[in-house]
Amino acid sequence: APEGFEIVARVLEHLNEPHLLPIFVAEEINDNVLPCLDPSDLIGLGVSQMTCLTILGAAHSAAKNKKLETEDVLDNVAKHQSVLEEALREHREEIKRLRIRELPEDLMCPITCEIMKDPVLCVEDGHTYERVAVEQWFATGARTSPATSQHLESTALAPNHVVRKLIAALLEQHRG
Repeated sequence: APEGFEIVARVLEHLNEPHLLPIFVAEEINDNVLPCLDPSDLIGLGVSQMTCLTILGAAHSAAKNKKLETEDVLDNVAKHQSVLEEALREHREEIKRLRIRELPEDLMCPITCEIMKDPVLCVEDGHTYERVAVEQWFATGARTSPATSQHLESTALAPNHVVRKLIAALLEQHRG
């Protein structure tokens, strides 16, 4: 890895995204810059929202501790990945088991690109997200809408009962 990009390179390798390193180098997103970024900065470069969420969540957690050591960042990457994976594992298994082919886009989280388990409305941007995904987004320090990249004054979330009922009806219909 180029000098100053050692942590970035290790994190991208860990996430099976090493092809993104040249983009980070070209944009001068090195180990020192990484904790200061907002998710929309990386999304604008073509980094998927889930990868972005994991990278920045880990970097932000490490930066809070005033150190950006490679092993700490990798530990945080694993932690952020496991939070999302653990929260959504059973839900993903059920969706797979039901073999739902056509998923209405309005019932899918714009961060995970999956049908939601616990849909919440971001009060300020009006969009609905998977709770664990948007909470992880805000845990990175981001104060932008994951859907529009607009700055948010508030990160208040509210349960979206209508979307939850629509998802429940869709799942029940496929259960037979």
